[in-house]
Amino acid sequence: PFVDEIRTQLDPERHPFYQHSEAAFFFASSADEIVGRIAVLENTRYNDYHDERTAFFYHFDVVDDGAISRALFVAAFDWARGRGLDKMWGPQGLVAADSKGLLIEGFEHRPALGIAYNFPYYGELVEDAGFEKGVDLVSCHMDRQTDISERYVRVAEKVKKRGGFRTVNFRTKAEL
Repeated sequence: PFVDEIRTQLDPERHPFYQHSEAAFFFASSADEIVGRIAVLENTRYNDYHDERTAFFYHFDVVDDGAISRALFVAAFDWARGRGLDKMWGPQGLVAADSKGLLIEGFEHRPALGIAYNFPYYGELVEDAGFEKGVDLVSCHMDRQTDISERYVRVAEKVKKRGGFRTVNFRTKAEL
């Protein structure tokens, strides 16, 4: 995610999530250095709609250290239990459009916008905290030399016209 996007997510005055729900943010430090973080969310709209008491974790980032990871998850679990929440899913962000899940394979490819990208060891740390895989999210990679069927090209052009979409190429980060 972009830095400004995260700043907005962390600011209860700017992000609409906080109009109906709450979050807590925990970090771990060692020798004046941040070595891990986690956000835990109570999305009351989700829980009301599904008649559940589910917490979500997000913004999990940690060095490769099981003890630090476990301490972050214990803090998240304690916060959730203190609010009467009885299960936790994640990673799942503040809104449905946020990136969700963990990357478990495909680390040889560059990250894509909106798709989870993390260190390979995250899967083990999350499983160590007691989580199990709930669903597979699949992303695909195509390089520029991949042949695309003419039929797909025609459909894409129709969708672009009807939806008012356009393709934009950026030459520099500044243009992006």
